[in-house]
Amino acid sequence: MVQLLIDTDLAGDVDDAIAIAVAGILDKERKVRLEAVTHCLQHKDCARIVQIVNDYYGIDVPIGYASSSKLKYEEYSRRFLRKIVSEDGGDARQFYNAAELIKSTLRAAAEKSLTLVFIGQLNNLAELINDPEAKELLYTKIREIVIMGGNFADYDQYFEFENQKWMGEYNIISDDESARTVFGESELPIAMVDFNQGLNVLFEPEKSGLREDNILCRIFAAAQFRSRPMWDVVTAIFAARNKPEWFKVSQEGRVLLDERCKTAFRAGGGKHRLVTLAEREKMTDYIYRILKEEESSAIEQKKMAAQ
Repeated sequence: MVQLLIDTDLAGDVDDAIAIAVAGILDKERKVRLEAVTHCLQHKDCARIVQIVNDYYGIDVPIGYASSSKLKYEEYSRRFLRKIVSEDGGDARQFYNAAELIKSTLRAAAEKSLTLVFIGQLNNLAELINDPEAKELLYTKIREIVIMGGNFADYDQYFEFENQKWMGEYNIISDDESARTVFGESELPIAMVDFNQGLNVLFEPEKSGLREDNILCRIFAAAQFRSRPMWDVVTAIFAARNKPEWFKVSQEGRVLLDERCKTAFRAGGGKHRLVTLAEREKMTDYIYRILKEEESSAIEQKKMAAQ
């Protein structure tokens, strides 16, 4: 069984909520074991948003948030939280330092057993790499590191960030220093799922069949999205090895990052790999189905409990 730890930027983006929900559902079905969820932003409200998703789906794992982050979403996260919960922002639980939580999870893991899934900026992973003890744990305890990020396509696509134009993908350009630290570790077993893989795998609340009060629909409403690519969900499903036949994985090599944050892949010289989704339509239908089945099961359980 795959052991997962997910590091998210939920609130900065919203398909992360679906990724966490799907991981929780797969955990209930004993297809994976979700060990913890960490957040790459340094705001406690971000951890509370993760907590709300976890509570809705019955996910009982530790939650952490970053000690520092390049992106500063404090006010945005606070407003976002208020849109999806009551004024008090939900119960205040114990949250942990993200890097320390990942580190303790690594310590407790068997050798080559833990899969880390990064679906936001890479600052927590970079912090671990810069910590000698944690770096050794990464190399001994990690089965795989799966990252949603980058743009490995040949076409030019520029993003405006901090008054500059960058040719890349937001998770990378918004903290390129951390990304360079991570990709500099050529011997770490990294699988890259770039943003092109989820681009046409869309979540549309109105077409999902989910109730309007479902937390995922509420989060999308708070963010004012009627539709959103499920980059992070595709990444989580790949990491869980739930549908391996739907993916293609390249030979080993190295991820390279140029001065404009455009990612490229060079075969050989490392243990990085590129992941391609081959079954986009099947993936969309599958995500809708398991979310709907989970909602129907939860409703039925509530009815039985009330009898």
